[in-house]
Formats: sequence, structure tokens, C-alpha cells
Amino acid sequence: MAYVLQAVVANHQTLVPEPKWIGDSKVVSLHEGIAMVPITAALYDQFIAATPVGEGQLLQQFTYLSEAIAEELRLLSVRGGVAYVEADFFGGTGVQQAVVWNSGAMVLRPILTHGHGAINQALHLLGVDRRGRVDEFDVVDLGRYRSNRDWLELART
Repeated sequence: MAYVLQAVVANHQTLVPEPKWIGDSKVVSLHEGIAMVPITAALYDQFIAATPVGEGQLLQQFTYLSEAIAEELRLLSVRGGVAYVEADFFGGTGVQQAVVWNSGAMVLRPILTHGHGAINQALHLLGVDRRGRVDEFDVVDLGRYRSNRDWLELART
């Protein structure tokens, strides 16, 4: 079974009120005061349409992280730490990717891990304490749903 995620993750108070750029997405509350904004194709396209010609993705490894999105997250990080995370798993194998900004500066350079680790590092920098549990990913319950579509359904109900 597949697990796919592309999202902005931050402390809930950093994402409320909702950023103006949120488009068709929603802020989804997780555990431990953390929230996320699933990045939809329409939201990504909105940013691409506003990106000057010649500016591409921050790194080719990211599916939905454009320079325009990265700049919005950098600006948002003045309110508190902000991570951009992606995961793509099928049958227990896959990759995770993350980058974190805080106070307008990148504090975790883009990291790619085969298997687990990148999202846990990002969540740790956002203040998530695993407190003896398996990992930060489980603490905030990011495994509850397996796709952005499912997370958005939760937010809309």
C-alpha cells in the first residue's frame, strides 16, 4: 500500500490564521500542537504561475517545492519554525525529504533519506518530543492517513 505526503508542517499557532497563499488546501491539526497544510496540485500550480521564468524547483528531488513556495515558507518562519516535508513509500520502501526554516533562515538544509529519518529530523526541530515513543512521525500521527486527499477530507469535515 502506498503512502504519499507533500505538506507544510508547523506549530498550529504558526499556521493560524491561515496564510493567504493556502489556496484550495486547509490547515489540518495533528497531535502535540502541530498542524500541516497538504500541498495540492492546484496550490502548487498557483505558485508556479507566480514564479518568474527561469526559477525552477528548489531541488529536483522535491515534487512540490518551488522557489515561490520556499520563499513563502521562509517568510512564514518569522512566526515560528516551518518545515516542508515529502514522503513517498510503497511496500515499506521509499524516501522522505524535508527542509526547515526558522526566524527567516534555513535551519535544516534539504535532506533526503531512503527509508525513515528526514521528517523526524524536521519535526524534532519544530519541538516535537518523541517521549519514548517510536519516533516524532508517530507522535504527531502522520501515519493516520496515506494521502493528501485523505488529510484534506479530514479538514473539510
